Amino acid sequence: CDSVNESSTAAWKHAKERWPALDLGRSALPFLKPMRTVRPVVETGWENTVLIRTLAEGGLMQMKTSGSDGQNAGVPGVVPVFGLSPTQDSGAAGGSKKKTVIDLLTDSILKDWSSLLEKNVQDWNLDKDEMIKEFGEVRDRWIAKEQTKWL
Repeated sequence: CDSVNESSTAAWKHAKERWPALDLGRSALPFLKPMRTVRPVVETGWENTVLIRTLAEGGLMQMKTSGSDGQNAGVPGVVPVFGLSPTQDSGAAGGSKKKTVIDLLTDSILKDWSSLLEKNVQDWNLDKDEMIKEFGEVRDRWIAKEQTKWL
């Protein structure tokens, strides 16, 4: 079954509760397309919450609020932040295809999610067991509240 939208929305709700000061917008919708792209790296549900924050801190919400769709905004010179080589940078002389911020971020996630996850868990002082518990609770509350949509 295709659970990307469900798990991404549950993760977005979890992230909103866990990090209320983080700009995650009013809906999970801006996150759904990039979350579908990076879905192959997810081993367990709670990782989706870390992915939501990673995308938000990577600039997804700034692109949405600035009116850019992410497909027309190249960001030359930032590839080291995303772990890409200068030839992959849309603004570098060797780059052949203009990449968006979302492309760069999702490429970086796909390239080395396990290291990025480990770094973010440490940097954000996350406890895996606590994240698993909270993610499940958020999802369960959501299902209970909107049960007819789940049946």
